[in-house]
Amino acid sequence: MNKERFDLQNDLETVNSVQIVEGFTIFQKPVSPKLSISLVAGSSFGLFIVAVILAFKSLRKIVSLSEEKLAKS
Repeated sequence: MNKERFDLQNDLETVNSVQIVEGFTIFQKPVSPKLSISLVAGSSFGLFIVAVILAFKSLRKIVSLSEEKLAKS
């Protein structure tokens, strides 16, 4: 196993056919997403989801109370 590993490492070291096809672009600093925009968007989305859940729960409670009232009548 060690001989096979040594042979493979030796083959990799002696390879001469490595070429770069395209150059690399180095970015200095990320442009987007900005932290402030991400925080505002995330918190707005979270508040919207909470509002939807609360509205759904309130609607279910109103429906159940009206069904109870109709059942008593």
